[in-house]
This record gives sequence, C-alpha cells and structure tokens, in this order.
Amino acid sequence: MGRRSSQSTRDDRGETLVELMVALAIMGTAVIALVGGIGTFVQTSDIHRKQAKSQAYLRQFAENLQSSIAAYPTGYVACTTTTKPKAAYDALKPAVDAGYQAVVTETGIAVWNRATSTYTTCPTAGDAGVQRVTLQVSTDDGRASETLDIIVRRPCRPPTDPLDPSIVQDTTCTA
Repeated sequence: MGRRSSQSTRDDRGETLVELMVALAIMGTAVIALVGGIGTFVQTSDIHRKQAKSQAYLRQFAENLQSSIAAYPTGYVACTTTTKPKAAYDALKPAVDAGYQAVVTETGIAVWNRATSTYTTCPTAGDAGVQRVTLQVSTDDGRASETLDIIVRRPCRPPTDPLDPSIVQDTTCTA
C-alpha cells in the first residue's frame, strides 16, 4: 500500500523547466507582435486623421480664395513690380488648429504667358489675368502635407455692381 506503481509516477511528473521556457518564449513573441500591431494601427490612424484634417483646411483655403476673387470688388491681385499676390492670398487662409500650417507656397504663384503658352513667374509688366496658385496645408511633424494647384482668372465684369452702383469695380478688362 505504501508503494506507488511506476505508471502513476510518470503521469504526475508535470512540465520541465525547458518546456515552460519554450511556452513563455512563444507567448512573449505573440504579445510583442500584438503590441506592435496595435502601435502601427495607432500611428496609421493618426496619419489618416491629420491627412483628412489637412484636406478639409485646404478645401476651405481654396473656397476662401474663390469667394474673394468672385466678390465685388474682386480679390484678384495682379502680378506687377509693386504688387505681389502672395501676401493677399495668404491672408485668406482658414483658421487652423495648432500643429498645422496653411500657406501659399513660395513658388506658388505663376501667371499665364500668352506668348509661350506656359506658366511663368510674375513678370514686371503684369499678368494677363490668369494665375496658377499653389496652396499647401501641412502638419508640423511632417506626417501630412496636402497641396492644391488652382487656376484663378481675373473677373471681367461691368465697371459697377449692378445691384449696388456705389461699388466700383476694376474698369480694366481685357480679353
């Protein structure tokens, strides 16, 4: 009665230290992969959120510019030796959250050159009434940057607003 059979002692022995270490290594690898996947998901989600916000700000920037140019009197600023449209168009940027910047890029204004049928930098003689404006919204951390080229044309309208004759419009309108 005091003796156990050899069969029962083999079944009760449990796992060895090596087996436990292998199991822990496998579980540790699985946990590391899971945590890495969650980290990648969080980073990707942050980037997508910033891209979506940048696109919304960029759309608002373009709409502000369009509204300004369509207004009476127009917000169109011709390129000359004394006037550069960048500052006027930069003033139309929307209010953005901290960490975002909305600008007309440094090389962002080009005018249509009728002679060469290309866009060139602002000439000293002025422009022909068609500009390509490059708008950009980016984040400070560089994770999202959206750029939009829009073509604006100087409006060709009657010299005064038909609804309000007291508002005088630019009288120089060339074809």
